[in-house]
Amino acid sequence: YVVHADLPGFERPEIDLRFDDGTLTIDAHHEGADDGEAWSRDVHEELRIPGTVDIEGIEASYHNGVLEVRLPTEEPTESSGHRIEID
Repeated sequence: YVVHADLPGFERPEIDLRFDDGTLTIDAHHEGADDGEAWSRDVHEELRIPGTVDIEGIEASYHNGVLEVRLPTEEPTESSGHRIEID
């Protein structure tokens, strides 16, 4: 899976990216002041990722206000199981 999130105006340290129990969470907080007025901007997104994700293989990059997260999936293990004959 590849996730793109538009986060213009945020700096890398202001973005908290986590993956836990099948959910990708993006939290970002930015504060500033302009002409004596203070302002802030918050973003919170949670995305449920189906399947099994290879946690060690997750990669993220942030360029020109766009966060890109790559979440590789693990190959499902095929269980041949035990075939039961029906009489």
